[in-house]
Amino acid sequence: MTRDGRVARPTIESVVGELVGYIAHCIDDLSSEDPAAAVELYFEPVRVRSLPAAELARGECSIDGFYETNIDPTRPWILYADDVNPARTRFTILHELGHHLLMTAAAELLDAIDQIGGSTNAAMKVEESVCHAFASRVLIPQHIVDSIVDPAGLRAEHVVALKESSNASWEAAA
Repeated sequence: MTRDGRVARPTIESVVGELVGYIAHCIDDLSSEDPAAAVELYFEPVRVRSLPAAELARGECSIDGFYETNIDPTRPWILYADDVNPARTRFTILHELGHHLLMTAAAELLDAIDQIGGSTNAAMKVEESVCHAFASRVLIPQHIVDSIVDPAGLRAEHVVALKESSNASWEAAA
């Protein structure tokens, strides 16, 4: 709610903050070297598996991973390419965990995503942005960002320091 009593319009950052709240109990394990094990431990019945990158290609589009609920109706899967850098794999797994949370425990956040997007196509892009930011926030906790990034502005050396101070990929650090 704003100071004048109006309901604040949701933002990507506010949605990400709420989404991170759903994993506060296990954020340290999720930001570790092995988020796949943490996802399977804390988000049963989700399973996480690598696949040959060729099997992840959809049409002419190559992807690093996806969240799948149709393989087994009793168990959602996070599938990721087996040929990418481990930091990128961690990012992909956490990004897909964001989709899982939005489809399950945090489904009420989809209303905010729809409101931000305004249309189906735009809402899909907003959801992708939310999941990217969620993965980044898990891999680089706010206290690390606050200790590195100068309030006067982000500089290239800050991105390098964020990458070096975490298990994050370059994409997450940026």
